[in-house]
Formats: sequence, structure tokens, C-alpha cells
Amino acid sequence: RDLHSFPTRRSSDLLYYMLVAGAGLKSTSITNLGYLLSDFKYSPSTIKEQIPIYQEALQELQELGYIELYSEELEPIEDTSKLTKSTAFRYSIAELDEHYFKADISNMETLMEYMSDNKMRARANFVRYYMVLQRKTNYKRDNNKGVVGSEIGKITGKEAQELTGITAKTFTEYNEILSELEIYHISNKYVTPNIFKNVATRFARTKFMSKAQFEYLIDKDMQSMGNIPVSKEVTREKISRSMIKHHRKNKSAQESLMELEQAVVEVEEQVKVHSEIDDLLELCTNANGDFEF
Repeated sequence: RDLHSFPTRRSSDLLYYMLVAGAGLKSTSITNLGYLLSDFKYSPSTIKEQIPIYQEALQELQELGYIELYSEELEPIEDTSKLTKSTAFRYSIAELDEHYFKADISNMETLMEYMSDNKMRARANFVRYYMVLQRKTNYKRDNNKGVVGSEIGKITGKEAQELTGITAKTFTEYNEILSELEIYHISNKYVTPNIFKNVATRFARTKFMSKAQFEYLIDKDMQSMGNIPVSKEVTREKISRSMIKHHRKNKSAQESLMELEQAVVEVEEQVKVHSEIDDLLELCTNANGDFEF
């Protein structure tokens, strides 16, 4: 399913992922909001604040056709605002022709534990970014190997910002975390040969590819495209070009400022001349307003 067509609200994305993971192979399950939010590693006080948000998220997912909600007695639930923290409800994941992705429960458990241990605040953003990478290396069925993942995906900082709203700094941090947790192999060490522009970040699931194989394929691909790895020399050249560009910009701004200052001086001189002429005329004028020579 198109990444841009999925719900834009972060809470809906996170909740959908957890519902899919909880439903497992049967695509159905029973739960309550309190249990779901405790799985998100929220504190008890935070859970109370989050309930209305996730009531709306459930409503949105149901209206979009991603899930179906029922009471314990299998009566359809139309108004999710009536679901309290402890209200049990059944749900089923809709059978879509283009399912968003297969949920990886072990990865989610690792992410939740990491977010809890490090007291991450923007948890939904982090999970949504992980989901974007999952979607880009989505599962596909191979006749010989069964269910496998696409080998290598790529994403730019700009695309990550459009899809998740994260900054360039957060984009780098998330990549480092996913690499440290050994969920994804990450490579962003290549730049273009002429202007040293960073090439889109490449990534692959650790479950489907070894690090050595990933690095071999990335190096082979980048070299065939003529890109070069980041080095001390490249970094120095990038810094040098940046400084030159900054210097030229400052020089241009300084020249414009000097031109403005010169214009101000000329105006002040003209004002001064006119003022002196006015003073002279006043001295040469009698009480009747006539000139006296």
C-alpha cells in the first residue's frame, strides 16, 4: 500500500502495527486500550492521557477499512469513544489486496524495550520511521524460498521528513539506533564524485542478509554508479567548498551593505547642502520675505 496513502496521524500508525502484531496469523484478537498502551511502555499516568487519542485512532482505522471492531458479544462497535481503558473488544484485520506489511513481533518488542529504557518521548515517530523501512523492504513470496524480504531499500532525509515529519538530525539518530539494535544494516557513507552530495541511505533487514553481504552489494552498486566513499579528503573538500561558498555569500552581502552605506552618505551630503542653502536664503531675506543683497 502506498506510503503516502496510509493514515497520517502517528498514533494511528503505531496502533495499527500493534493490532496486526497482536492478531498474528488468524488476523483476529481480543484486547483493551489499557493493555495496548501498556504494551507501548507508557506510564500509568500517561496512559490516562493517551486514551482519547487512541480512541480516535481506532475510529480512524475502522473508518478507513483497515480494521473491524466488535464487542465481546460480537456486536459491531461504531463509536470508539465509549471504549474505556478496561473495556474488552474484539477486532479483525481487514483482508486487503495490498496489505500494508507483515508485522514483525520480535522487532516491535525490541523497539518497545529500547524506547522504555531510554525514555524516548516521540515513540510513535520512531515506530513510524521503522514501519516506513519495513514497507520499503516489504515481504514477498518466492517460489523456492517462501516468504522473504526485498534485498535493499533506500531513503533520503527529505523523504523521511515528508513521511514522518522527523528532522535531518533525528533521521540520522533513528538510523543509528536501528543499526545498533541489529534490526537493519544501514549505509550512508557514499557521496557523488563531483559535488560530494550525500547519496540516499541504503538499508536491509538483518534477518534476510548478513552485514558482509550487505556491504559487498552496496560497494558494488555505488562503484558502478561512480559514487565515492566518504573519506578525510572528501570531508576536507566539502568543508573547503562550504567555506568558500559562505565567504562568497558574506562578501556579496558585505558589498551590498557598502553600496547601501555609500548611498546613505550621498543622501546625507545632499541633505546637508540643501540645509546650508536654506540657511543662506534665510540670511538674505528681510522681514517682508524679499531678498537683500
